[in-house]
Amino acid sequence: MKTITWQSPCGAKIQVTPKQEKVMKAAGFWPRDDRDEEYCSVSHGLHDGYPTWTDEEIAEMVAKDQ
Repeated sequence: MKTITWQSPCGAKIQVTPKQEKVMKAAGFWPRDDRDEEYCSVSHGLHDGYPTWTDEEIAEMVAKDQ
């Protein structure tokens, strides 16, 4: 599976698939780390990996934010 690794200013990282990224951006939602800082920079572009959350978990996070 292809993922993109995003990093917050404090160094926390998440991996998301391109599909998950599109869903979150379309909804105007982007996750934040434990310090409430946005994952704002790509630390590793498209590569093989496993997403931090399932598509269902992403959908739940987006719904809670709306």
